Amino acid sequence: MTLPRASLLLMLALPLLVSARHGRSIGRLANCIHKPIELAEEDANVIFTGTVRGLYPDWKYPDMQKAQVEVKRIIKGKNVINQLPGISRFNPWVRKMVMVDGIGDPHICNSKARKYDTRIFMLNKNGNGELKLNQSLVRLTLHNLEVADAAVKGRRTFMMASLHYVSIG
Repeated sequence: MTLPRASLLLMLALPLLVSARHGRSIGRLANCIHKPIELAEEDANVIFTGTVRGLYPDWKYPDMQKAQVEVKRIIKGKNVINQLPGISRFNPWVRKMVMVDGIGDPHICNSKARKYDTRIFMLNKNGNGELKLNQSLVRLTLHNLEVADAAVKGRRTFMMASLHYVSIG
C-alpha cells in the first residue's frame, strides 16, 4: 500500500509546521546550548532567582532584549551582585534590581522571557561589567531550586539529572 504523494509530503512537513507555529526554527533548536545544571553551575559566576519587571530592546543585537530583573534569592555570586552599580549592600529592605543582557539569544535554547516571569537565572559578567545570560532560563519550582542549590554547594542528590526548563512559544 503506497501513500499518495500529498499525504507523504504532509507527514514530512507537519513537524516543521508545528515547530514554526510555536515560534521555533529548526536551525535555532539545532544550534542552541543546553547543559545539565551541574555543568551550567560551573560556567556561571552568578545564579539567582528573580522576577522580570521590564523588557527593553537591545540596540546592539536586534533579536535580543535586556531585562530588568528583581533579585529574590542569590544562590551564587552575592559579591558580584553587590558590586553592581545601584545595589544597596546596607539596606536589606531595598529591592535589588539588575539588568540582564541576552534575553532571546538564539544560541541559548530557552532564553525568552516575559514580564513577571519568575525564573532561575544563570549569568556571567560580560566585557562591560553587565550581567549576561549564559544558560537556559529555568522554571522556578521547589525541585529545581533544590537541585540548583545542591549543585552550587557541591552536594549530590538523586534529583540532579532532571531540571524542568521553561519553554515559551
